Amino acid sequence: MVDFTALNTFKNVDLGNDNAIVNINDDKQLTSDSTFSKAKIFRFLRSSTTQANNNQIRTELLKSLGKAFGLEQGIGTGPKGEVTFSREFMDRLEKILGPAFKRSDFGVPAEGGAVKSGKPLTQRRINLIMTQAAAFESKDFSIASYKNKLSVIMKDLGMPDTVGMKKTDLDVKFKDNPVARIFADIQRSLDFLENELDTAIKNDEGFEFYLETAANEEERETIINNTDKKFLMKDPNSGEYIKYSNVEGSGFRDAILWPKLGGELIHTERAKFRPETSTDIKPLKDYIANTIKAFVKNGIDCYMEAKMSGKMNQFVDHVTHKVGACMEDKGKNFIEFRQKHLEEGVVDKKLE
Repeated sequence: MVDFTALNTFKNVDLGNDNAIVNINDDKQLTSDSTFSKAKIFRFLRSSTTQANNNQIRTELLKSLGKAFGLEQGIGTGPKGEVTFSREFMDRLEKILGPAFKRSDFGVPAEGGAVKSGKPLTQRRINLIMTQAAAFESKDFSIASYKNKLSVIMKDLGMPDTVGMKKTDLDVKFKDNPVARIFADIQRSLDFLENELDTAIKNDEGFEFYLETAANEEERETIINNTDKKFLMKDPNSGEYIKYSNVEGSGFRDAILWPKLGGELIHTERAKFRPETSTDIKPLKDYIANTIKAFVKNGIDCYMEAKMSGKMNQFVDHVTHKVGACMEDKGKNFIEFRQKHLEEGVVDKKLE
């Protein structure tokens, strides 16, 4: 069980300066009485008092991270009562937290042991570690939280921002990296969900007006059956709204949605939206939103959980060989991968 309350002491550190050297007092409150600079580092390392304070803060942070990620079995006690950390403990934290966690900053010997030396921990370094850890914290879907998680993953994979890149460019850039390629599509999909879906398709205002002002049900039915232009889609080239079409190849799904999502196919026909008899575009919009959410959420959760569980090889194999063709299948297959391989694979059934 992951317990992120263990990190409460170290969350949102604000001591007035990113270079503030962080200490911890007897009440477990973070304090600072100096800032880090190259000019001060040698004097800092010669002071037994500052070294002791530095060892204490690094030890407490490692203990908190160990508790948060369920690694307490790697925390022990040395012959003089000092807190020790096993090599496996440090290896796991390094894999989970990636570049934000600089092992050399903590001064634990390669074979494991107590904190003995290392650079002072600054506010900037602690906040970087907390940002990385926070990406594992919540599985409740929100665009903001999953953008943060995705940012951590993309940094982990050394990826550039892919919003605005064409599918052909993505195919070339990530030709030999299927994991980065899937997360490029996840970024594109999340960006579309946040910034474009709401305006990509909409009800025609004239159609809405006539429906609202219909004198009776018979007149309403006449309007529904005889109105040609009920729904609109935004032409990506001109930015103008044109009549909604679901014609294969030239309609909304293939000509607009597919390239916006980096080449990810959503089977919009499964929404059972019929322009001829429908009165509102919302059911189609909801289907697209829910499909994207399942794809984004479960793909990101899979990566995070695989990394935390030491099962990245299985994740890479899944993305390379078993991820699926359409976005619906990819979301479903990510769910099945989590349930089959990952300890934290409890999923939100509403997003299946």
